[in-house]
Amino acid sequence: MDEKKIAVIGAGIMGISALRRLSENKRFLLTCFERNCDLGGLWVYTDQTENDVYGRKINSAMYSNLQTNLPKQLMQLEGFPMDEECPSFPTHTDVLAYIRKVADQCDIRKYIKFNTEVQLVKPNDNHVEEFDAVIVCNGNCSIPNYPMIDNEKEFGGLVIHSIRYRRPELFAGLNVAVLGASHSGMDISHDISKHAKTVYLCHRGSKLPTLLPANVIEKTSGFKRFTSSSIILDDNDVIQIDAVI
Repeated sequence: MDEKKIAVIGAGIMGISALRRLSENKRFLLTCFERNCDLGGLWVYTDQTENDVYGRKINSAMYSNLQTNLPKQLMQLEGFPMDEECPSFPTHTDVLAYIRKVADQCDIRKYIKFNTEVQLVKPNDNHVEEFDAVIVCNGNCSIPNYPMIDNEKEFGGLVIHSIRYRRPELFAGLNVAVLGASHSGMDISHDISKHAKTVYLCHRGSKLPTLLPANVIEKTSGFKRFTSSSIILDDNDVIQIDAVI
């Protein structure tokens, strides 16, 4: 019976799911490479937003008050239901605890090399380690998509991408414009509305079929350009702001 060496890159929920299934086949010799010191992938929360202790870019968009936008029944792995006491829409700490529980129940930590970052995968050529197959599970939310907006350097306030967002208290008393009304934009707008003076939720879609907090103002228009203290929207409306997400 031929054995095969299988590499799995990333020990987030997809990497753990792959390891769980692969470990059922005794012909597979498994090695999982995880750049962090523990498993969990993007569900491992950190207050850091730029670089980790090794100087590497932080690639998690996890923020302190995040809850999932999917019910737990759609997130759990087959044969491993989430605990009854877990809320229908789990927090990031609930999801991380669940991933760790699955890993321990399946006894798959032994396959994981922590603090090991994979920098290159290529066919056999002066290899460091050779595998018959590679499964890449490094997530799809690690590289922010920054729009190009005219005169951004002229703006005197704070501009961050949602991948750098952590805590709403940073925006206390400020007028904040949030660009984009998909899952992150909606959730962050609600989160910072508890502390911000006004939140302008700006997007190019149709008017949202939902109730918003009293201090969240919806604008169905994107950003055209910055000034030193405002943003000019596509419809030429001008809003005075202190910060942009």
